[in-house]
Amino acid sequence: MGKKYDVVVIGAGNGGLMAATKSALAGKKTLLIERHNIPGGSATSFVRGRFEFEASLHELCGIGPYIEGGRELKKIFDELGISEKIEWVTLYEAFRMITLNDKENVDYTLPTTRKAFIDKVEEYCPGSREKCEKLFDIIEEANAGLDYLGTIQNFSTDIFKKIFGEYSDFINCAGYTVNELFDALDLPKAALFHDV
Repeated sequence: MGKKYDVVVIGAGNGGLMAATKSALAGKKTLLIERHNIPGGSATSFVRGRFEFEASLHELCGIGPYIEGGRELKKIFDELGISEKIEWVTLYEAFRMITLNDKENVDYTLPTTRKAFIDKVEEYCPGSREKCEKLFDIIEEANAGLDYLGTIQNFSTDIFKKIFGEYSDFINCAGYTVNELFDALDLPKAALFHDV
């Protein structure tokens, strides 16, 4: 006779690992199935020759000296009881972009934190500050809206009032791609570090 499970999770990527862990912590007999030889999905890496490549995930944002401890990602690790077992590494640079082309060679490094990031974008692309501020307003509202959606326990009409009242930009932008949002804000291409 085959084994019986309360929950079967297909795929051991980040979402599948979390679903299976939560299920097991809730006392459910859980089976996690993964077709690859290692779990992790986008959080894995592979080696080719002398080089190691990340599949997708570069960092877990939302944890560090600039972020309050109450952010959702930190709560997840606390809930799993592993926050103290992780060596957190603070990144002081959001990203670095180097291009070599016929028009112009660039080497841009952008710092973390909203103010420092926008200041540096303004330095690289003068006149972009106001539009970058608007973009960050939308990003912060989207994060707050997602955090709020994660707290909903019982449905009521007050939920709609709050979402459409406090998070209207979040709702208005939800159906757009990132590039469509950039176009709607009329952000200069140079400020987005495209076609420079």
